[in-house]
Amino acid sequence: MRRQRELDTANQRTVAAHVARRPRQRRGNVFLLVAAIVLAIAGASILLYSNWPKPGGLYDMAGNLVEPDDQSGVSGPDATGLEGESSPDIGWQFEVPAVGLKVPLGSSAATEGVINPPGFQSVYWINNLGVGLDNAAAGTIYTATHSLRGGGVAPGNYLIDVDSQQAKVKTGDQIKVGPHSFTVTQTLVVSKLGVMAVDGLWDPLPRRLVVITCMQNPQNAPSVDNLVVIARLD
Repeated sequence: MRRQRELDTANQRTVAAHVARRPRQRRGNVFLLVAAIVLAIAGASILLYSNWPKPGGLYDMAGNLVEPDDQSGVSGPDATGLEGESSPDIGWQFEVPAVGLKVPLGSSAATEGVINPPGFQSVYWINNLGVGLDNAAAGTIYTATHSLRGGGVAPGNYLIDVDSQQAKVKTGDQIKVGPHSFTVTQTLVVSKLGVMAVDGLWDPLPRRLVVITCMQNPQNAPSVDNLVVIARLD
């Protein structure tokens, strides 16, 4: 009997100890769950904060802050005529269905022989070169847009194949500029310093669209070349 009482007492102590541990175990599990939720919320907050537009900055198509390279402009001819207002969206779309590009068409001007669009989310009509958008049959419409390195996404990134250093857009592809439709006839990769010397590029040829963007490189270094896409009005 004495032995049995000792065993019963030991069992009671074991059960009591187990019961005493269960609330602590639950509290530990609840703490881990709360910690996971806090980390998930903190991660989402950091992501949203990093992509949230901040005053005074330039942002790519994904909302990432952009730090432009020093040599981000494109050399062009000295522009003549009155400059229109600069705007990232003039109410028209620029679309290249073959590469999945559809962005607002903006308006900007060449300044002192340099074409340097003011934003990274639009394709820009260069309003003091060539002809106006409503006069496409009479001359050349010049447009330009940025591409980005380091993981950034601008309209020009849709047009270039960095690995091959060639155009992603191909001859025969369609480009839509507002109500106008153009067919790509030629693509060129030329040095930024050599753009001015491209034969006929700056001549006032009718029914022509020219699109210029930076060709990025596999070294992820500042761009030294441009992609030039030439298309003809359908």
